[in-house]
Amino acid sequence: MATGSALAFLDGHQRLSAGCLDQCARSAVERGAIVVPDLCGFEKNATPSHGAVFAKRRARPPFGAEWKSTKPRSTLSPVSSLRAPAYVVPTNLYPKVRWSRLLQGWGGSEGSLSLKAFFSGVPILHLCGPIAYHKFKNKFHYEVSWDEIWRNHAIIARICFSQETWYNYWLPRVFDSHLSETTLRELESDAIRSEHQEFQQIKVRPDCEFWTRLLVRKVPQKFSSNACFSATPNMLP
Repeated sequence: MATGSALAFLDGHQRLSAGCLDQCARSAVERGAIVVPDLCGFEKNATPSHGAVFAKRRARPPFGAEWKSTKPRSTLSPVSSLRAPAYVVPTNLYPKVRWSRLLQGWGGSEGSLSLKAFFSGVPILHLCGPIAYHKFKNKFHYEVSWDEIWRNHAIIARICFSQETWYNYWLPRVFDSHLSETTLRELESDAIRSEHQEFQQIKVRPDCEFWTRLLVRKVPQKFSSNACFSATPNMLP
């Protein structure tokens, strides 16, 4: 329902430095990018984090990120992922990167938005200077389940990657042992299939670049090279 030129996503426990949102919004609109300011207080970190980078951890849901602790030389610099609010998205780009309405609870929003941004060619930039402070309570007022987080990440993979990549790699090698029968059925629902097809039409990067450009490593062994390059007509070579 918002009508402005940029959308700001925040948590209720955040406090922002003066002008933070205005500066992020201006950069987001001018650069056509998602923009995140410095973040402070997350995971009891008293020093600012300067954006986040994609980090796939063994035995954990795959679409996570780690904070950057080193201050960049440039005021505005590229980062590969989001890990938490605050961030600002140009309104005209939001339809490309919006997270799935099927995500539930916690542990999927930023992973979904980051992966969609990568595959649709939307930059993520860190703006050094303005700060979003996190003011956490000592204890969450809700329970966080790893089963729920695995489900959310499976939905992200099912939507963002090709059918072949999902069935040949993500489902058997990463997700199958972590998902309930109910979730496995849900991943074959008409709603998921429709969202998958919709996103495949706006992708500009083939699946293999998730490994070669985002992770900066080799494509997994025994993984079908055809799946890596099963590009839609809109994809760049």
